[in-house]
Amino acid sequence: STFKIPKPIAFGTLENFDYLVLEYIQPGSSINWEIFGFKLAQLHKITHSQFGLDHNNYIGSLEQNNNYKSTWEEFYSNFRLLPLTEKARDQQLILKSDVNKIEKLCLKLNELIPNTKPSLIHGDLWSGNLISDKNNEPVLIDPAVYYAHPEMDWAMLSLFGNYPTIAIEKYNEINPIEKDFEKRKEIHQLYPLLVHLILFGKGYYRSVMSIIEKFN
Repeated sequence: STFKIPKPIAFGTLENFDYLVLEYIQPGSSINWEIFGFKLAQLHKITHSQFGLDHNNYIGSLEQNNNYKSTWEEFYSNFRLLPLTEKARDQQLILKSDVNKIEKLCLKLNELIPNTKPSLIHGDLWSGNLISDKNNEPVLIDPAVYYAHPEMDWAMLSLFGNYPTIAIEKYNEINPIEKDFEKRKEIHQLYPLLVHLILFGKGYYRSVMSIIEKFN
């Protein structure tokens, strides 16, 4: 069985405000990371024949456009990195020369990232979207789901913090990550960093460009 997700109770619009009412999760004191690793492996074992999703959704307040592509390189380039690169350029957050570097990196994705089956991922798995119930079991909130490279969730989880090694050890027992993940995980951190650059501004420019320059 995979993660507990709060059940939706009601949603709608009231006086120009959209609302969503969810089941209340009585919080625990900490997260059982061993159970987290096991459940994330179970989630990632839900697979699809192609990368992507049949409808659009959101990551935070930013629309996340989806479609299906047969390779991760195609999907990650055309539906994640390049559209946000254009958006960032239009908002004058990056330069035309930076766009060229990102396009160049997209052409190398195939050799940098190991091939895998498309896995169902949370899609916005930072610590704020991971809570625990009264039994300290992990509960996921605010997903941005699609079928992706499973490394996306681990890369996101380590972007602004870290997780105990027991989590990834338990995960690897069930759904092993290819070796050298730590050396390439920043490639999968590029997407959330571009999201942050667009939503929160130039403070994220250096983080984005240091990854681009590292892999070019």
